[in-house]
Amino acid sequence: MWEEDRTGHSPAAALAEVERQRAQLADALRAPRWFVALYVVALLALFVAPGVATRPGHGVDAAAMLATIVFGVSVLNLFDPLVERRAGARLRADRVRAYPSLRAPLAVTTVAVVVGSAVTWIVAEDVSWIASIACGVVVGGLVTLGRWRMAAAVRDDVRRGTVVAR
Repeated sequence: MWEEDRTGHSPAAALAEVERQRAQLADALRAPRWFVALYVVALLALFVAPGVATRPGHGVDAAAMLATIVFGVSVLNLFDPLVERRAGARLRADRVRAYPSLRAPLAVTTVAVVVGSAVTWIVAEDVSWIASIACGVVVGGLVTLGRWRMAAAVRDDVRRGTVVAR
C-alpha cells in the first residue's frame, strides 16, 4: 500500500514501530505487585483509623494516629515515582490535561476519598466504631479500584497515542 522512501523504509513500518513502542511503554507503566499490596494496606490503614481511634476504652494516642497517617500518605505518594522509575519515563505533571481518559476515574476517585473520609469519621463518632471500620474497608477498596482505573486510563492513552502535548 505505501511505498518505501529513498532510505528503504516504509511509512507503514515506521508507524508499526511507533505503535510497538507505545505499547511497550504502556505495559511498563505498572506498579510492582509488592507495592500494590502495600498500597492497599496503606489505604485500609487510613480509612480504618477513625474506627480504631474511637473504639471505647482503647484510646489511640496521637503519636500512633500520626504514624498511621504519615505511613499511609507516604505510601500513596510513592505510586507515581515508583511507576515512573520502573517505566523509565516521566509522567506529565498536568495529568488531567495530558491524559484525557483520566478525567472520569479521577473525579470518581476524588469523590470516593472525600465522601469516604467524611463518612468513616462521622460513623465512628456518631454511630459505631465497628460500622466505621466496615465503612473504611469498603471505601479503601473503592479508592484502590479507582486508583487502578486511573493508572489504566493513563496506560490506555499512551497505548492509543492520545496523550496531549504541552
